[in-house]
Amino acid sequence: MKKYLVFDFGGTFIKYALMNENGEILEKSKFPSQRDKHTLETFMSEIQHVYLNYKEQISGIAISSPGLVDTDSGMIYIGGALGKFLADVNLIEVVRKTCDNIPVSVENDGKCAGLAEIWKGSAKDKDSAITIAFGTGIAGSVVWNNHVHHGKHLIAGEFSSLLLDGDYQNCEVINFSTRCATSSMVKKAAQVLNLPLEEMSGEILFEKASQGDMAMQDILNETYYHTAIQILNIQTIYDPDVFLIGGGISEQPCVIEGINRYIQEIHAQSPRLVIPVVRACTFKNDANLLGALYHHLAQFEN
Repeated sequence: MKKYLVFDFGGTFIKYALMNENGEILEKSKFPSQRDKHTLETFMSEIQHVYLNYKEQISGIAISSPGLVDTDSGMIYIGGALGKFLADVNLIEVVRKTCDNIPVSVENDGKCAGLAEIWKGSAKDKDSAITIAFGTGIAGSVVWNNHVHHGKHLIAGEFSSLLLDGDYQNCEVINFSTRCATSSMVKKAAQVLNLPLEEMSGEILFEKASQGDMAMQDILNETYYHTAIQILNIQTIYDPDVFLIGGGISEQPCVIEGINRYIQEIHAQSPRLVIPVVRACTFKNDANLLGALYHHLAQFEN
């Protein structure tokens, strides 16, 4: 059975795994991203060091990367958390040159998470799925007929930039991420509780809400409400089989319940809307590894 070296480039850690073609993780490790210290050359040296440990075992390298990714050419146009040294880099060419010209693939991290769910997760046996992942921003993916839809400008699924209400007189708008990302909720909670931001977390927010703190529950309800509206809007445009909610907050059962509650309430006012299927993602920390491998297999093995 063929084996592959799979990387998940993140802002805090670079995760990597030796995986077989069935998606099983045989070995796994990580090292700090050191995004403020690396140049492209020093970063590639780290990648090469990992590759040399596995070169005799693997048939290819699959990469999940932040930023706007052109999967055909390998270009990273905006490097996201690693933009200091990955922006405007042809990652496929650089990695192949560093690693003996081995087959290399790269896909955006949010889109890898969606592919993982289509392959072996909450959207298995579905043809279409839209993933919305909450974290520092709001990432995601549009998967159609088991393939990622990137769009003309590679921004399909970049849900952080979806617009919410604003002030029409001054043409001021608020985007989805500013209002509803986990980092935004934590910041609002810290302000309400008069705590330093570093002492606040998503876990504390959910714990206090569960204990009856209505101010904390209001912060969550605002996110549930706006997420429900965005899902209903996207449903009208794409009409997918399922919506998947990812990120750390998806581990809280109340999140899916809250979003679905608002969907039902909005539907009662607008019955022509279709009620979408909304589920939590199956995969958490290993989602990007699994999705990157799925993308690689689709490019080179099918």
